[in-house]
Amino acid sequence: MKAKALVIAAVALFVSASSFAQKNLPADFTHDGFFSVGVGANLGLEGVLSHAFNSGIAPVVTVNLGKWCTPSVGFRVGYEGFKTRTKTDWLNNNAFHADVLWNVLNTFTPYDKARFYSVCPYLQGGFMTGKDTGTALAGGAGLLNIFRINDRFAIDLDLRGSFVKGEQVGGDGRSAIGSITVGLQINLPAAR
Repeated sequence: MKAKALVIAAVALFVSASSFAQKNLPADFTHDGFFSVGVGANLGLEGVLSHAFNSGIAPVVTVNLGKWCTPSVGFRVGYEGFKTRTKTDWLNNNAFHADVLWNVLNTFTPYDKARFYSVCPYLQGGFMTGKDTGTALAGGAGLLNIFRINDRFAIDLDLRGSFVKGEQVGGDGRSAIGSITVGLQINLPAAR
């Protein structure tokens, strides 16, 4: 009984905080979309349970297209091109993913179009494919940090972890790929 009351109280608190945060939205808020490109590095972890690093640090390139449905919740679809290293060779992989983004600051504080920094945890689902590794489902989570330059441009720092089949990183069993990228985000103009 106490657990049920605690859950109801938590939901009420979340809803009231979200309502407070959204009260300063302009009447013509169009929730513009965004496009981003980034570069960075990834690290493969073969056999998540054994913690055996088999692929060194390798380059990664990302391209994303997204839209904020509300100031707090958005989505994006994207592509990652990256390499992983086995004991004998390099494997080229491509990942296609869809993410659900949550802008934490816009949830718990009033919406501010000129906010310099936003932190957005997200959940991700998609698939990875490679010429030598085949295709496999992948899922994960990340933390998108957005640093506003002006109304049109922002710098993003994206920290991501994905779980994949071991073959995608040159191993066996369940494996993971962690990546960090820095990119340029371009906010698309508002629809008139």
